[in-house]
Amino acid sequence: MTTELSRRTEEYCKRVLDKNASNQDIVEAYNDWAQIYDDSVKSLNYECPSVAAEEMKKLFQEKQDALILDAAAGTGLVGSELKKCGFHNLDALDASEEMLEIAKKKKLYKNVVCDFLGPNRLDIPDDTYDAVVIVGSFNPGHVNGSCLAELIRIVKSDGYIVIVMRKELLDEKFGRDLLEIMDGHVSAGRWAVVSRHPAPRYSSLNKGMVFVHRVQ
Repeated sequence: MTTELSRRTEEYCKRVLDKNASNQDIVEAYNDWAQIYDDSVKSLNYECPSVAAEEMKKLFQEKQDALILDAAAGTGLVGSELKKCGFHNLDALDASEEMLEIAKKKKLYKNVVCDFLGPNRLDIPDDTYDAVVIVGSFNPGHVNGSCLAELIRIVKSDGYIVIVMRKELLDEKFGRDLLEIMDGHVSAGRWAVVSRHPAPRYSSLNKGMVFVHRVQ
């Protein structure tokens, strides 16, 4: 990684992981980061998009026409990995318009939605998707457990929600709160646990965790 890329990557990482930043501050940081984002994450050996795609391949096997929403899609890193696995029926959702503009150029997605993930209702009908995948976005100030009910709403019965996140967050209040909400949806019969396991790889800086749930 060049010195300049390293410097700018470190700067953007600090901005998006600032626990005092508002949602809008973080969106603006990602808008600013968009043009060099792919180079930045490549330099960090950010492998969790391929981890998520491999999970999808295990779940759907030969059903490569499954309709999948790449939530918090960014520049389309997960979409690229899903395409390598043969999936071609993909939509994207992200709060950063600039990141989505990069994703559109890759021609991975049929539909692209610019919106936040949270308790707000998405402009997506009930029971639309065979699966939702969300990678690297469960972080303080980014995405939290308040979005799970909405993701469950837009996934078909017997469809899947796959989450890949930093494992160390589970030791913090953020992660404990997230697990409580996840388990609450299990208890309420909204989804069932398929698997919860460490990611075989995540990035050069972090260990990962994979959560797979089936919507009831």
